[in-house]
Amino acid sequence: VVEGFKDEAVNAIHHVRWIPAWGESRIESMVKDRADWCISRQRTWGVPIPIFYCADCKKTIISKKAIDRIAVLFEKEGSNAWYKYSPREMIGDLAVCDACGSTDLEKETDIMDVWFD
Repeated sequence: VVEGFKDEAVNAIHHVRWIPAWGESRIESMVKDRADWCISRQRTWGVPIPIFYCADCKKTIISKKAIDRIAVLFEKEGSNAWYKYSPREMIGDLAVCDACGSTDLEKETDIMDVWFD
């Protein structure tokens, strides 16, 4: 049941820049009208969230350059490339933690909501 956080979720919708703009009213009506709502996806298939984590200091590793490299890879091979390649193979020299210098990165395991599929 989503009653415990539905109002917060609807309020948060108004603090996001929506592209296209009509997406705001569409998602707002979907959130308002749902009694039950799966808020996360932990499947072993789907569109991955292009984020890495430092295995040593746990810092989140994300940048526009890294996402752009992953996008090019996905255009060539599809999103299953996420499961095929290591962080180093996907983003090359960007596969380093800027906080501690570690190159031991872990991939995000959750996927985008099915609306992105």
